[in-house]
Amino acid sequence: KRRDGRSEFHVHGSFSSGAPRELLQLLAEEVKNAGGNFTAAHIANALNWKEVWAGKLEQAERIIVVFDKAYKGRFTVNCKWEHDLIYEKATREEQPICVHFVDEATLENPEKLRAWLANIAKNDKLWLGSVTFGIGTDSHMDRAALEEWHAWCEDASNLQIWREEGDASQAGEEDLGVTPTGAVVKADPYLRALVQHNRVSEVLDALDNGADVNEADGFHMTVAHYAAQNNFPELLQLLIDRGAN
Repeated sequence: KRRDGRSEFHVHGSFSSGAPRELLQLLAEEVKNAGGNFTAAHIANALNWKEVWAGKLEQAERIIVVFDKAYKGRFTVNCKWEHDLIYEKATREEQPICVHFVDEATLENPEKLRAWLANIAKNDKLWLGSVTFGIGTDSHMDRAALEEWHAWCEDASNLQIWREEGDASQAGEEDLGVTPTGAVVKADPYLRALVQHNRVSEVLDALDNGADVNEADGFHMTVAHYAAQNNFPELLQLLIDRGAN
């Protein structure tokens, strides 16, 4: 897109909450180094995250799907919701969004990741207003990879397998490790939704029954982070009084 006499492009992202934070930070840095704006770095599951996420998808020319083992191992209803929006925009006739897929092999090799992103920035052509110079951003999209991903996401058994493993707070728990501050990471910490909805009495009951006040999610966000993010100072103080780091 043209702004202030220069071209710029926006890159959105779709990934599992179990995706390694360090690798996502590297991805965001390299998109920025390539001249792009990585818009997926946002509110980390705040209450209005779907509205925010969809709005940023609408503004983006490209989206990177981190189709790795974490994504496949925790294919949640939220991942499926993101898929539905992405695929619709990637297959529309006018100005389709360009979808790129990256796996753990690329993410775990910084040089390979940089080369991959540099190639995207070099080869893709930008839409400028209603006129295309050359071809659209979708021209370098791997459509076979798009359809393979779409078929995988549409297979109900992939979502069902994740559900059958147990509730979200236990799914894949052993693989998520701890944060740099030592907080145990879980796919869907029990206290998170209670704190986001400011359910003080239920939070107290959960803590009295042994809930971990320092438990973190895949974004390394603890409930204290969410209380602060949602401007619940009394709840935040309660969590601190109960041992929140």
